[in-house]
Amino acid sequence: MGLEKHALVGLHNEVLHGLRVNYYPPCSTPEEVLGLSPHSDASTITLLMQDDDVSGLEIRHRGNWIWSNGKYKSIEHRAVTNKDKRRISQATFLYPRDDVEVEPFDHMIDAQNPKMYQKVRYGDYLRQSLKRKMEGKKHTDVAKIKEIEE
Repeated sequence: MGLEKHALVGLHNEVLHGLRVNYYPPCSTPEEVLGLSPHSDASTITLLMQDDDVSGLEIRHRGNWIWSNGKYKSIEHRAVTNKDKRRISQATFLYPRDDVEVEPFDHMIDAQNPKMYQKVRYGDYLRQSLKRKMEGKKHTDVAKIKEIEE
Protein backbone atom coordinates (compact mmCIF):
# COMPACT_ATOMS: atom_id res chain seq x y z
CA MET A 1 0.00 0.00 0.00
CA GLY A 2 3.03 2.27 -0.11
CA LEU A 3 3.06 2.93 3.65
CA GLU A 4 6.01 3.81 5.82
CA LYS A 5 7.20 0.89 7.96
CA HIS A 6 5.42 1.98 11.17
CA ALA A 7 2.44 3.88 9.69
CA LEU A 8 -0.19 1.72 11.37
CA VAL A 9 1.48 1.56 14.80
CA GLY A 10 -0.10 4.82 15.94
CA LEU A 11 -3.57 3.43 15.28
CA HIS A 12 -2.88 0.35 17.35
CA ASN A 13 -0.97 1.58 20.43
CA GLU A 14 -3.54 -0.21 22.57
CA VAL A 15 -4.91 -3.08 20.52
CA LEU A 16 -8.49 -4.13 21.03
CA HIS A 17 -9.44 -7.46 19.57
CA GLY A 18 -12.33 -9.82 19.09
CA LEU A 19 -12.38 -13.53 18.35
CA ARG A 20 -14.96 -15.44 16.37
CA VAL A 21 -15.03 -19.20 15.97
CA ASN A 22 -17.17 -20.51 13.12
CA TYR A 23 -18.38 -24.08 12.69
CA TYR A 24 -19.98 -25.16 9.42
CA PRO A 25 -21.27 -28.76 9.46
CA PRO A 26 -21.41 -30.80 6.24
CA CYS A 27 -24.38 -29.70 4.13
CA SER A 28 -26.15 -31.90 1.58
CA THR A 29 -27.10 -28.84 -0.52
CA PRO A 30 -24.13 -26.43 -0.30
CA GLU A 31 -25.25 -24.54 -3.40
CA GLU A 32 -28.37 -23.47 -1.46
CA VAL A 33 -26.87 -22.71 1.96
CA LEU A 34 -24.40 -19.94 2.84
CA GLY A 35 -22.23 -20.31 5.91
CA LEU A 36 -21.84 -16.53 6.32
CA SER A 37 -23.45 -13.90 4.07
CA PRO A 38 -21.34 -11.54 1.89
CA HIS A 39 -19.68 -8.83 3.97
CA SER A 40 -16.49 -6.88 4.57
CA ASP A 41 -14.90 -6.72 8.01
CA ALA A 42 -15.04 -3.46 9.99
CA SER A 43 -11.76 -4.21 11.79
CA THR A 44 -8.49 -2.70 10.61
CA ILE A 45 -6.78 -6.11 10.54
CA THR A 46 -8.35 -9.56 10.42
CA LEU A 47 -6.35 -12.75 10.88
CA LEU A 48 -8.08 -15.94 9.76
CA MET A 49 -7.08 -19.50 10.59
CA GLN A 50 -9.01 -22.22 8.85
CA ASP A 51 -8.82 -25.91 8.00
CA ASP A 52 -6.25 -26.52 5.26
CA ASP A 53 -8.19 -29.27 3.55
CA VAL A 54 -11.67 -27.68 3.45
CA SER A 55 -12.25 -24.71 1.18
CA GLY A 56 -14.98 -22.28 2.09
CA LEU A 57 -13.85 -18.64 2.00
CA GLU A 58 -14.62 -16.81 -1.24
CA ILE A 59 -14.14 -13.20 -2.33
CA ARG A 60 -16.12 -11.18 -4.86
CA HIS A 61 -13.94 -10.25 -7.84
CA ARG A 62 -15.36 -8.62 -10.98
CA GLY A 63 -18.85 -9.79 -10.06
CA ASN A 64 -17.83 -13.43 -9.51
CA TRP A 65 -17.01 -15.34 -6.34
CA ILE A 66 -13.45 -16.70 -6.29
CA TRP A 67 -11.05 -18.11 -3.67
CA SER A 68 -9.14 -15.40 -1.81
CA ASN A 69 -5.71 -17.06 -1.82
CA GLY A 70 -4.45 -14.91 1.05
CA LYS A 71 -4.72 -11.46 -0.57
CA TYR A 72 -4.53 -8.56 1.92
CA LYS A 73 -7.46 -6.32 1.09
CA SER A 74 -10.65 -5.20 2.76
CA ILE A 75 -12.75 -7.04 0.30
CA GLU A 76 -16.26 -8.41 0.24
CA HIS A 77 -16.18 -12.08 1.17
CA ARG A 78 -18.44 -14.91 2.31
CA ALA A 79 -18.19 -18.41 3.75
CA VAL A 80 -19.79 -21.34 1.98
CA THR A 81 -20.66 -24.81 3.18
CA ASN A 82 -19.15 -28.08 1.98
CA LYS A 83 -21.13 -31.17 1.00
CA ASP A 84 -18.82 -33.75 2.57
CA LYS A 85 -16.74 -32.08 5.27
CA ARG A 86 -17.23 -29.86 8.28
CA ARG A 87 -15.27 -26.60 8.35
CA ILE A 88 -13.95 -24.69 11.35
CA SER A 89 -12.38 -21.24 11.19
CA GLN A 90 -11.14 -18.79 13.80
CA ALA A 91 -11.03 -15.08 13.01
CA THR A 92 -9.20 -12.56 15.17
CA PHE A 93 -10.20 -8.95 14.59
CA LEU A 94 -7.85 -6.11 15.58
CA TYR A 95 -9.28 -2.64 16.20
CA PRO A 96 -7.85 0.78 17.13
CA ARG A 97 -9.08 2.46 20.32
CA ASP A 98 -12.48 4.18 20.07
CA ASP A 99 -10.99 7.69 20.16
CA VAL A 100 -8.50 7.16 17.29
CA GLU A 101 -9.35 9.23 14.22
CA VAL A 102 -8.99 7.47 10.87
CA GLU A 103 -8.99 8.83 7.33
CA PRO A 104 -7.32 8.05 4.00
CA PHE A 105 -3.53 8.42 3.96
CA ASP A 106 -2.33 11.62 2.26
CA HIS A 107 -0.14 9.74 -0.23
CA MET A 108 -3.22 7.96 -1.58
CA ILE A 109 -5.01 11.20 -2.50
CA ASP A 110 -4.30 13.24 -5.64
CA ALA A 111 -6.12 14.83 -8.59
CA GLN A 112 -6.89 11.43 -10.13
CA ASN A 113 -7.86 9.90 -6.77
CA PRO A 114 -9.81 12.49 -4.74
CA LYS A 115 -10.48 11.93 -1.05
CA MET A 116 -13.53 9.63 -0.80
CA TYR A 117 -13.76 9.25 3.00
CA GLN A 118 -13.87 11.83 5.76
CA LYS A 119 -12.02 11.66 9.07
CA VAL A 120 -14.05 9.68 11.62
CA ARG A 121 -13.55 8.46 15.16
CA TYR A 122 -13.03 4.72 14.86
CA GLY A 123 -15.42 3.94 17.72
CA ASP A 124 -18.25 5.85 15.98
CA TYR A 125 -17.51 4.08 12.70
CA LEU A 126 -17.44 0.65 14.33
CA ARG A 127 -20.70 1.15 16.24
CA GLN A 128 -22.50 2.34 13.10
CA SER A 129 -21.09 -0.64 11.21
CA LEU A 130 -22.29 -3.12 13.82
CA LYS A 131 -25.84 -1.69 13.69
CA ARG A 132 -26.13 -2.60 10.01
CA LYS A 133 -26.97 -5.94 8.50
CA MET A 134 -23.92 -7.57 6.89
CA GLU A 135 -24.31 -6.22 3.36
CA GLY A 136 -21.09 -6.30 1.40
CA LYS A 137 -19.20 -3.07 2.04
CA LYS A 138 -22.24 -0.89 2.97
CA HIS A 139 -20.73 -0.15 6.41
CA THR A 140 -18.15 2.11 4.74
CA ASP A 141 -20.98 4.51 3.79
CA VAL A 142 -20.71 5.92 7.35
CA ALA A 143 -17.45 7.64 6.42
CA LYS A 144 -18.02 8.26 2.69
CA ILE A 145 -17.91 11.90 1.58
CA LYS A 146 -21.39 12.70 0.21
CA GLU A 147 -20.33 14.38 -3.08
CA ILE A 148 -18.41 11.26 -4.04
CA GLU A 149 -21.47 9.01 -3.63
CA GLU A 150 -23.36 10.74 -6.44
